[in-house]
Amino acid sequence: MNIVLLDCGIIKDPLRSRSLKIIEKVNQLGFDIKRVEVLENQRIEEDLEHITHIIISGSGLDFDSHQVGIEYVREVIIRCKILNIEVLGVCFGAQVIADVLGGEVVKQRCSEFGFEEIEVLQEDKLVENLPKKFDAFEYHFDCIKSLPSNFTLIGKSKNCIQIYKYNNFYGVQFHPEVDSMFAQKEIELIIENQLQEHVKSQDISYTLPTKIFENFLK
Repeated sequence: MNIVLLDCGIIKDPLRSRSLKIIEKVNQLGFDIKRVEVLENQRIEEDLEHITHIIISGSGLDFDSHQVGIEYVREVIIRCKILNIEVLGVCFGAQVIADVLGGEVVKQRCSEFGFEEIEVLQEDKLVENLPKKFDAFEYHFDCIKSLPSNFTLIGKSKNCIQIYKYNNFYGVQFHPEVDSMFAQKEIELIIENQLQEHVKSQDISYTLPTKIFENFLK
């Protein structure tokens, strides 16, 4: 396998970087992953034809950002559609994929912060061995309002589209890389910044959504 992370993150603190958590979770599964920091003008060095899987991270940017690095991500998405490369978008990554491929993404219409319940509506390899309902960590202002008719809606929360599939593309609005240990400091910041008054916490051993990465890389 040849796996690449397109890191769109703006958080530089290694203790809060969700991109570094993605790398950690993929490494724990026994896979190597190359990190490409697109906002630092890094680019995939080899031909895309040699890449098997791409993960597009979350970001503090709006889904419709026109920063040079994000424009590059959009170009990669179009190329991956042509080359049939497996792509997983996480939060911002899922929004950008949906936007590029014809979905509707909107600003601050259904923000979610902290743990939210995800309901699985459709069986798929991405949610294999996950229960029909599970909690996952959310941190987003923008959200996917609608998907093109040729997309498959796999899961949703009370407010948002959460999991979708289109051919070789997958998107999850939540952060499967965030376990309960990592989430605790994020929850403190959510409350401190008054983004949400009450935030659900999780058991210290909570890692259930990380199965998304395992299923994607099967």
